[in-house]
Amino acid sequence: MKHLLDRFKNTDLLEIYTYEGDVNKCLVAYILQTNEEYTLLATVGTSGLYDGHYVISTESVVSVATETEYLKKIKNLYDLKKQVHPTYTGNTEDLIRGGLEFAKAQNYIVSLMLLDSEEYSTTGFVKEIIENETVVISEVDSFGFVDGKRFIDIEAIEHLTINGEEEQDIKLLFSNNA
Repeated sequence: MKHLLDRFKNTDLLEIYTYEGDVNKCLVAYILQTNEEYTLLATVGTSGLYDGHYVISTESVVSVATETEYLKKIKNLYDLKKQVHPTYTGNTEDLIRGGLEFAKAQNYIVSLMLLDSEEYSTTGFVKEIIENETVVISEVDSFGFVDGKRFIDIEAIEHLTINGEEEQDIKLLFSNNA
């Protein structure tokens, strides 16, 4: 699939379908970077709002759609709402580590899905990356309260959401609780 994703890198807004979940649902995103392991996306929500950056498994992508009426609608809403994605400044060779570094530098909340998991394992702030092998997450619950620290083997991360819509909501609650 990498050859196909490379073709659309830094071009138009796309519908990206993965083998995970409902085949009628897709991610709407721009492809910023792709390699054999992972693909970095700048995602847009269903209402045309900025929805963070995602790092997904490249092999999970099964198809891509372009120039659909749905994409035209989302792009129009994105432009009308004057949405802009922050410039990604993380490592573009190792996209998981780069995404974690980017989130830490920007103080964004992340959600992590671990290998062989079908749901997010943890959500919170990236506090530290230890020897490029372990990430320390200051977990934040859905009400915006700190809920301990979690140490995670970076190699076990399959999917990373950086400052997505849900993460933005949790950070807003966190800021209000502080």
